[in-house]
Amino acid sequence: MRAALVAGCLVLCAGARAQNSQKDYLQLFRQQAYPRVLQLAEGVLQSAEAGPAELAEAYRWQGLALAAQGKTDAAVQAFRRLLAIDPAYQLPKGISPKLASPFFLAAGMARGSQGILLRHEPLSAPPAGGSVVLEVELVSDPLEMVQTVRFQYWAKDNPGAREKVLQKMHGPGRAAFALPQPMASRSVDYSFEALNEAGGVLAVAGGVGRVYSLAPAAGGMVSVGAHPPSPPTRELQLPSAPTRSEGESVVRREETVERDEGSPWYKSWWFWTAVGVAVAGGVTGGVLAITMDREPDPLRWTIVVR
Repeated sequence: MRAALVAGCLVLCAGARAQNSQKDYLQLFRQQAYPRVLQLAEGVLQSAEAGPAELAEAYRWQGLALAAQGKTDAAVQAFRRLLAIDPAYQLPKGISPKLASPFFLAAGMARGSQGILLRHEPLSAPPAGGSVVLEVELVSDPLEMVQTVRFQYWAKDNPGAREKVLQKMHGPGRAAFALPQPMASRSVDYSFEALNEAGGVLAVAGGVGRVYSLAPAAGGMVSVGAHPPSPPTRELQLPSAPTRSEGESVVRREETVERDEGSPWYKSWWFWTAVGVAVAGGVTGGVLAITMDREPDPLRWTIVVR
């Protein structure tokens, strides 16, 4: 119970930090202070205290600020990293095509990817020999953002005393961690995290807030369940796009012109306008091509940069 409360507190604290930083990003973006938005995002990306939600937020604002400056290639890369952390992320409606087109390019490149995925299978039976070795698998890391896997464990009755063990990890693969023998006689909680180069958390095995548990049993340690992960939150309120940027008009639909909720997004004005912007502006050395199968299913579309 105490471990669950500690895990919940950590998630709530991270959520509060994310809300505060979102206000900072939003205020700076409204002021068109794009270099300061990028500076704030970079500070988060270089922080060892950042979690998945904070890193994803930093990449999305980095992408938006770069797109607003007309730096399409760099914006695409930022959005690709956002989607590697949060593959389900979608832009809110009503966004300027100038800001949206790099995101759609990134989404096309990420199509079919499951993003960064860290997986752990709890022990189903006491291990032979008495020693406890726990394995974790980096199933997917499409942009090779993961540099290290961290194993944290602590006695259930003392959640404040956490031990941390790191292993280098470059690309998909497995890592094994041995639980010290003195812990084999105590109830233990543990977790696995995938870290970036700065030590920020890109992904957590089982989801953010997931904590696994072991307890002594006849013949050795066994798993006794896991605390469920906390549901992700992705609340991003974009400001109105600036009316002019470096002398160029930026088109945006006002809130009074609502997108028809009954129409699929791939039939909406903003998607095709974004595609038009991408084709007209282009990505350095590339051309956007869209192909369709026999039915107009956007999940079957291929967005290729050649």
